[in-house]
Amino acid sequence: MMLGAPAWPPAGGQTVVSSVSRVEPRVDGSIRIVLRDSVDRDFSGSVADPAVQSLLVGAVRDSVDAGVRIDALGLLRDRIDHTEVRSTFLAALRLDPDDGVRIKTLELLRPAAARPAVSSAVLEALRADRSALVRAQAADLLTVGSRGSAELAGEFQELMQRQKNLDVRRQG
Repeated sequence: MMLGAPAWPPAGGQTVVSSVSRVEPRVDGSIRIVLRDSVDRDFSGSVADPAVQSLLVGAVRDSVDAGVRIDALGLLRDRIDHTEVRSTFLAALRLDPDDGVRIKTLELLRPAAARPAVSSAVLEALRADRSALVRAQAADLLTVGSRGSAELAGEFQELMQRQKNLDVRRQG
């Protein structure tokens, strides 16, 4: 996951590849982003600033540090209506190797649970995530979300039957 994010502002008109090493909110409402080259560089601004948003999205997608990915997700939570941010959250839910990042992503997706793409990704996590904690969080989100109850009931019955069959096979 170490693709890097473009340094901002670009030095001498060139794009310098960096990685985001830390993100944190400031008291004044701006966000501090520390980029790692051979030396850390600071960049500050509002999450509404496209450059800041781009760096935060890059941190979620590319940082090797799960804590940085979780912090960046938290800072982006109010931007979930933006397509790039939402797709970044959905990619984190589906692909992030860290259970904690996927659990935090589910928590932050709660306000958008009624959106078809979000509920579909949450249902996918419920069906297939390797972590029981992530699956439990997905089930919780879907049961309190606004999905159609008949469709959800059918999915839960199917999952319970598969789990029951798996348990029987393990005992045998």
